[in-house]
Formats: sequence, structure tokens, C-alpha cells
Amino acid sequence: MKINQVRQPLLSIIIPIHNGENEIARCLNSIYSHNITQEQLEVICVDDASTDETYKLLSMWKNNKENLRIIRHGQNKRQGGARNSGMNIAQGKYVTFLDHDDVYVPGGLENVINLLSQLERQNPGHSLDILMFDYIKSDDPDKKMNYSHNSPEMMPGYSFLSQQECSWYVWHYLYRMEYLRSKQRKFREYVLFEDSDFILGVLAHAHRVQYIPMPLVCYFVSGTRIGQTTASDMQKLIDQRLLSCMAIKNEARIMNHADAVEGVRRGGGGGGV
Repeated sequence: MKINQVRQPLLSIIIPIHNGENEIARCLNSIYSHNITQEQLEVICVDDASTDETYKLLSMWKNNKENLRIIRHGQNKRQGGARNSGMNIAQGKYVTFLDHDDVYVPGGLENVINLLSQLERQNPGHSLDILMFDYIKSDDPDKKMNYSHNSPEMMPGYSFLSQQECSWYVWHYLYRMEYLRSKQRKFREYVLFEDSDFILGVLAHAHRVQYIPMPLVCYFVSGTRIGQTTASDMQKLIDQRLLSCMAIKNEARIMNHADAVEGVRRGGGGGGV
């Protein structure tokens, strides 16, 4: 009997969504308008306890898209929790994230898929852990957020952090799924600022990181995204940013301790390196 083997998708895209009925079609259209086979790509939409028609719209999309998977939260866990749920089921060799009110630039995903395929052929067994791209902003589409002063050289994550300009947007990068799982990297849940300490952690421990000078995401800047911020909301934002800074400080402490232990091990206990 012949058994049909399911091919592992090259890339998983995880999209956290909360009350995104007005933007999700635009977001998904920017993915499916690319000339990419569904076998190469997996799209995971995480409905984070929406109270509008988001889940209904996602279900309609799924009827026509074999590579679209939907997770529905009964409780709002914010973007960190939604991204964790997506990572738990992701099957792609690489994973990236996209906010439901952002889109991919035309041709961006095709360029990424071609690049990943080329890297896989050139460096079998030595895949990149993280790739960083450029992006553009919707309020100025002709202005590319360019990091061209960064070196395109492949380097360890700690070198990347110390030598390159880094972004704290999680959708600014692609990550090798096996690397994230081996380091047990997860987002903090139920908080507003879940991104900066995640980025610091995954970059710091990566062996192979590279900046690719091409735009991938169009970041939508709009009044609906900024919204009306009350004094109470602002205090919550400040509190969560402080928690994020504390998490970054703890990450640095863990890294320093690991370096010290490694130095002792190499020096035979005498403290030399």
C-alpha cells in the first residue's frame, strides 16, 4: 500500500486576531495573492476571544484554503498568548508573525520563500536561526524602513545584538522553529508588551542570524491602531513596559550566569577562559 507523505511547509505564518473583522480580509489577501503553492506555506489564525464577526469570516476563508488553520480562544490572552497557541501547532520549518491589521508587500513572500529554499540548498544542516528584513509604513509607502547600514553578514546572535541595529517588532523576523523549541522560547501572556524580551532572548542565544535587505511587511499606522488612550490605559502601558524591562534584565542575568559557568568549565574550575 502506498502511503502519501505530507511535506513539511517551509514557512508558518501566525496571525493573532482580536476583533479584526474590518482588517483580516486585507491581511489574508496580501498572503494569498502571492504566487506560492499551499504546500510551501501554512497560515495559522488565532482568534483571541473576538466578540465581532472575526471567527465567522475566518471560517469562510478556511472553506477555500487548505493550508489555513484556525484556533479560537475562549479567553483573551493578548498577542503573546495567541502567538504561543500558534507556535504550539505550527508545522513549518520556519515561523513568522503578522498582525491582523498589517499586510505583506507585493512579492515579499515569494522573495522570502525563494530565499529560504536557496539557503536550504546551500547550507544543508546549517540553517539560519533568525532572519531580519526591512519593512515599510502605510503612512508613507514610499519610505522603506531601511536597515541597510547593518551588515548582511551571518553572525552569532550576541554579535548581532552588539553590532547591528535591531527591531523590537516580532513580525520583523523569521525564526527557525526547531531553534525556538530547543530553547523553549515563549511569549509572556495576558500583557501588552510581550515583544521586547522575547526578541532579546531569541537573538541572544541564536547561533546564526542574518539581516536581509528587502522589505517584507507593510506596517499600518492608523488612528484605529493608536486609539484614544485614557490615563488608566497609560498607567497600564507604563506598568507593562516596566515588567518588560524587568524581564529583559532577568534575561541578561541568565545569560551572564551561563557565560560564567561556561568560562569556569573551559578553565577547569579556575576561572580562566
